Amino acid sequence: MTRQPHTLGPMVATPSRARLGISLQFFTNGSLLGTLLPHYPQIKDAFELSNAVFGLLVVAFAVGSLLTAAFAGKVVRRFGAMSTATVLTLVLAAALAVAASSPWLWLLFLGLFLAGCCDPVLDAGQNVHGLRVEQVLGRSVINSLHATWSLGAVTGGLVGAWTVGLGLHVGPVMVVSGLVWSGVAVLAWWLARLPEVEERPAAGRQHPRPTRVRALLLVAPVAVLAVAGTLVEEVGNSWATLYARDVTGAAPGVAGLAYVTAYAAQFVGRITGDRLTDRFGRGEVAVAGGVLIAAGGLVVMVAPTVLVVLGGFALLGLGCATLVPAAFAAAHELPGLAYGTGVALVGWLMRGGFVLTSPVLGVVADRWGLRAGMALPLLAGLVAVAVALRLRRPASVPEPA
Repeated sequence: MTRQPHTLGPMVATPSRARLGISLQFFTNGSLLGTLLPHYPQIKDAFELSNAVFGLLVVAFAVGSLLTAAFAGKVVRRFGAMSTATVLTLVLAAALAVAASSPWLWLLFLGLFLAGCCDPVLDAGQNVHGLRVEQVLGRSVINSLHATWSLGAVTGGLVGAWTVGLGLHVGPVMVVSGLVWSGVAVLAWWLARLPEVEERPAAGRQHPRPTRVRALLLVAPVAVLAVAGTLVEEVGNSWATLYARDVTGAAPGVAGLAYVTAYAAQFVGRITGDRLTDRFGRGEVAVAGGVLIAAGGLVVMVAPTVLVVLGGFALLGLGCATLVPAAFAAAHELPGLAYGTGVALVGWLMRGGFVLTSPVLGVVADRWGLRAGMALPLLAGLVAVAVALRLRRPASVPEPA
């Protein structure tokens, strides 16, 4: 059934303004964390942490995410998707500022944990609202929305790398960043307002709502792709800068470009993702993504210089680009699930990858070196290929009604 644009009242946004608003929200979310990540080696050195302890520290964000992600659908239905995203963006900005300014390791951990608790509910809100805007527009825009997140991550990463190169302390940097992007988030809310709706199954597609276990089984295949994508993102988030510095001897400002390169490539993959998916199919694009991830992991493992490392992270960014937005879009269209539940469950499951990635990579790095740790994205790429090959059949990933 063809999507029909919705009639909008005078107090809400036009479709084009709504798209601008939700794009700004995605951009803001990427920029906030992106500014912090190039400072991770600075934080690691300040607290004199081993690779294994550093891996446990940064997993605080992922643990917080895992604890709250399953409830995101209920929060979105209760308070509205865009309102949820906006309020939690403000809390996220404050938590990251507190964490970055902390002289105590426990408060740093607590700040990252609180930020992690906010992120999946915020993420569900912005994705549900983005899919709502997509419905209003009557065409696919979810990959391009995730592209603006990647562009925000690149922007934040460049600011982070620049401030590291200047020798600035991470605390004041994150306070200023939080104030700026909180203001942008409020502007995004004002631009993106749409009538909040409760989704109901279309005529002829009435299904009893499944139990939690059945719902998890329904979303599991697409969630595996999301896990592969977020595992690669976590490697880029927490380890790219450290890898470039410690393995190739890159200067701090240059090392931060490893993170930036990964997300710049991800932006390119996402800005072209809607067109490629329409032409070749969601499964085929996911297969290609898995291949690129595996190749990128291998290149980073054997890279002799920082330039080759940057090339490997570019392949990783391209490969993971469409996996998460494709998983969210497919889960949102699964029949019988309450509004926002599919997106929330995929968000919950994929954050399991975040929880495991950094601690496992840290232990491997302490025992066999950081190069050996890059086996994780290599394996993630191979798993993504295997799963995506099965999802190429149209019945495996339901298409929008």
